[in-house]
Amino acid sequence: MLFANLTHATRQQDAIRIGVTGHRRNRLTDADCAHIATYLGKAFAVFAGQYQGEVTLVSGMADGSDCAAARALPKDWSLDIPLANTPDIWLDQLKKTSETDATTFAQRGPNSALVPMAEPHPNYEGVANFLISKSDLLIGVWNGEPGQPSGTADVMARAHANGTPVFHLPSSGLTKMTLWCGRPLS
Repeated sequence: MLFANLTHATRQQDAIRIGVTGHRRNRLTDADCAHIATYLGKAFAVFAGQYQGEVTLVSGMADGSDCAAARALPKDWSLDIPLANTPDIWLDQLKKTSETDATTFAQRGPNSALVPMAEPHPNYEGVANFLISKSDLLIGVWNGEPGQPSGTADVMARAHANGTPVFHLPSSGLTKMTLWCGRPLS
């Protein structure tokens, strides 16, 4: 089972933070987004069944993979949202693509925390650093291609180099999620 070794190692912890990084909506189809939410919902259910502590999903909540992961979030898990922009700008951008997501995530109440990054805005490097430093494990929804600084491939590589377990879920095809062992991104 994918999370078996990881949950054994984390049973001593009272809480765990699962980071999610992935492609934005412009690099995904509608079917990709639906499959990502479904697949991660199943993976989260398996994890929740094996790990009984408090779980927080850490996600920059960009439209695409991040929002798909948050839609799959179990009701009793918390959500920390490091923001690249101010809360107002983030909410306006999310409303342009999904009014439902914007309303849902903005109203999660005590189970959610918006964490604005310092200036300048947008601060994608701040979000990347937050994901890397605050995640006990990271799920990367990635197409396997090199990307931009502070993007999906960069965050996965830096988290892996930092010793964080990184799970790779292909952004399309979605055959299975695997523990990522790192590879050159050139």
